[in-house]
Amino acid sequence: MQQLMFEKDVKIAELELHKSELEIKVKRLKDRKSEFEDQVAQFGIQITEARLELQSTRACRKLALAFILSWVFVAIVFLMY
Repeated sequence: MQQLMFEKDVKIAELELHKSELEIKVKRLKDRKSEFEDQVAQFGIQITEARLELQSTRACRKLALAFILSWVFVAIVFLMY
């Protein structure tokens, strides 16, 4: 009878140790998850900034092309007269 009680106590102690190890792992994983979420948020911000910069560059190119074409049109009109 005492042997059974001892074995149960040992088993309970082993399970409690395993539980505490799992809790530590869960805490570490939650911390890593939080770090990854922060990195994903930063990547999202960087992607948004890159998109805006690309759109700005495209707009500048379009404006420059429109400016050049308007001057070409003006030159053609003056050359025709």
